[in-house]
Amino acid sequence: MRNMKKGFTLVEVLIVVVIIAILASLIVPRMLAQTEKAKAAEAIQMVGAIKRAAERHYDFQGSYNVTGNFLYTDPGGNTVGDWGELGLQIKKSTTWTFQYTPNNNGISFDARAYRASGVDMVQYNGYPGSEAWSCWVTFAPIEPYQPHYSQKGCTAA
Repeated sequence: MRNMKKGFTLVEVLIVVVIIAILASLIVPRMLAQTEKAKAAEAIQMVGAIKRAAERHYDFQGSYNVTGNFLYTDPGGNTVGDWGELGLQIKKSTTWTFQYTPNNNGISFDARAYRASGVDMVQYNGYPGSEAWSCWVTFAPIEPYQPHYSQKGCTAA
């Protein structure tokens, strides 16, 4: 009787390793893109919350102005102004800097979220009674203005 050894040959093992490497090369970039989409969703949601709070403030005060005319919170937790004036509590974000700026003597406002690089940004420009977003969204290294990251109704400005 012939003595048969049990196990895999080197060629079989290499084929399995190559198949696993190919599958990993297809899956890993998609998982990294999901992380970026989640970060973008955080920014879009916070800018939306600032927008809704500013509109409520306008309904009660007749102006988008706030004391100090500027609200700001960065990832380090540094804050300028009192977000509570808009009825918001903006907590420290590990990724985004949030900013609210009234314009034209309180007739309009800008709400934005951006990263330290200044490249990745979500911005909303609001006017009284405005229902549509007029904003631009850019996330590097993804091409500028990706609709799948945008708030519904958001158009490239």
